[in-house]
Amino acid sequence: MSSIKALNRKMGNILVQLTKLSSKPLENLKKLELRTVLDTLMVIKEKFENIKAYFEIDNNEEFKDVEPLLNKTDEDIQEFQVSEKLLLFKFTEANKFKEDNNSSENANNVWLPEIPLPQFDGQFSNWSSFKSQFHNLIQNNPKLSDSQKLFYLNASLKGAAKQVQSPNDTYDSLFKALTLRYENTKLIADSQIQSIINYKPLVKENPAELRLLIDTLQRNIHSLEALKFERNNLVDILLIHLICTKLDKETRRQFQLTIDSNDVPTWDTFLNFLEKMYQILENLDHVCFDSKPKLNATNNYGRNNFPSYKSKNFLLKSASQYCIICKENHSLNKCQVFLKMEVSECFDLCKLRNLCMNCLNPAHKLINCTSKSKCSFCNRKHRSLLHRNNIQPITEKRNQSSFVNHSACVDVASPQRRISQSVKV
Repeated sequence: MSSIKALNRKMGNILVQLTKLSSKPLENLKKLELRTVLDTLMVIKEKFENIKAYFEIDNNEEFKDVEPLLNKTDEDIQEFQVSEKLLLFKFTEANKFKEDNNSSENANNVWLPEIPLPQFDGQFSNWSSFKSQFHNLIQNNPKLSDSQKLFYLNASLKGAAKQVQSPNDTYDSLFKALTLRYENTKLIADSQIQSIINYKPLVKENPAELRLLIDTLQRNIHSLEALKFERNNLVDILLIHLICTKLDKETRRQFQLTIDSNDVPTWDTFLNFLEKMYQILENLDHVCFDSKPKLNATNNYGRNNFPSYKSKNFLLKSASQYCIICKENHSLNKCQVFLKMEVSECFDLCKLRNLCMNCLNPAHKLINCTSKSKCSFCNRKHRSLLHRNNIQPITEKRNQSSFVNHSACVDVASPQRRISQSVKV
């Protein structure tokens, strides 16, 4: 009987705490206060569960009298807990939305350079790109009025396009007049083709000029494809023949060396060759520029500001002695620029220039080379400077120390090691 009274007193304390806690206006509480109230409620709930367990274990008749109160208290605690969690969830979502808005506002406050208006000068080849850019920036902008769009359109027109007249002084009328004038598939196609035909031929190997030619070709061909013109084998042959007339003599020769005499190259093959040629020329241009020795103006120049040489033999030596990379008076295997290049770059250069992989002579191929020298690393018939790690060594006797020969093929790709080995070859 005394235990029942003690449980009743504890139950009374829980009801007092719960009533006091629920009397607080939850809507006016801050997030931290809500968490505190929820933690307090969890403590009250734990005490209530213990008391409820004692009543359920005791089979006394008094349990039946307090059972409705226990059930009602349990429901109140559950309802109060749900209300608190719901408010806490709303707080979290509201703060998240506020943070997202703040981050968005901060992103919008970042200073960005002003986007210039696209310009159109009346060239048919430029109409498609101008129309696309102007639509995206101006015409499809819902915040601009027709008068503002008309102002921006007039500001974008230059040259012959500025002279186009429209029946009405409105944006739609002027843009329609421009479309009728310049959206002519035949004239646009003729303009793109003429841009290729009239391209100025390259005089010598130059990475910048070759890059400009490649970009011009790709731009014009993409424009023609956008007009629904499809390439085929006949078009590829004509294009390659035409573009070859725009290349310098050395680049044409290199292209002929890369293809079989009986094969007809595709446009993709030709374009890949031009891209690779550009990369090699660009790399060589940078390497030669970085390694070119500075001339002493006092010692190397005379009265007329021309280089003076102590011997005329420099001008009389055979052209075969001139380096194909830096154009100096030494063979390729003595060129410091070549020796500092990676093995893969040296290999690509020799392949592109059609050099013998053993003696570096352009007059014959490796199969016709009469030189008895072999690679000092793997004993194969190629220049030691061109040795690659994936080449397995050749041993004259299988039962001899193949391990020594194989280990000699490791770690020889560094330029410093190759420079030191070039003295022996």
